[in-house]
Amino acid sequence: IAWFMLKGDGNTAPYRTADVDRGAITRSVSATGTLQPVVSANVGSTVSGPVKTVEVDFNSQVTVGQVLARLDPAPFQQRVVQMQASLAQAQAQYATANADYQRYVTLNNAGFASQQLMQQQRAARDTAAAAVAGARANLASAQTDLDRSVIRSPINGVVVDRQVNVGQSVAASFQAATLFTIAQDLSHLQANITVDEADIGDVRQGQDVDFTVDAFPDREFQG
Repeated sequence: IAWFMLKGDGNTAPYRTADVDRGAITRSVSATGTLQPVVSANVGSTVSGPVKTVEVDFNSQVTVGQVLARLDPAPFQQRVVQMQASLAQAQAQYATANADYQRYVTLNNAGFASQQLMQQQRAARDTAAAAVAGARANLASAQTDLDRSVIRSPINGVVVDRQVNVGQSVAASFQAATLFTIAQDLSHLQANITVDEADIGDVRQGQDVDFTVDAFPDREFQG
């Protein structure tokens, strides 16, 4: 049996010494994720049509009510004009029906109109009044669609995503497609991360968080 003993060259100390110290042992949980605004709004359209203008871009500062884009207003304006004509026609028919009814009221007071005729004239007048109300509601709906052809910002913030271009057709459905995403305040962000099941038991509310982002790899941020 051969025994070997390795010896240093005499210049390097085989041991390193240090003073006894006390401190906390930190257990870190690592995970990856994305940073997102705390408050954001997805802006879509509830009416359909081709996009005529886009008036903001990425990183644009916007305020409540500011115009973001406009759809082609021509079909909506035409429907408003059509509903205005329908309302005028219904009002004219109501005026005729009401005049007939008032004439029969006079005849009835003089004893020349039966109750059956009065009921018929009253029903004709009420029907004409209902037609006026329906035409007025249709006009209001057409005007609302015209107003909605102008896409406006619901909040103050910054445009962080734009998914629409001039000439693109917007199709409204049960769930409006997102045209713009607006972040309310980029000075406050939240990190959406997925923590491994083996580590999630060590995570508690209020714990400090250190994180880095790809845009600034040499900087460390706290949360």
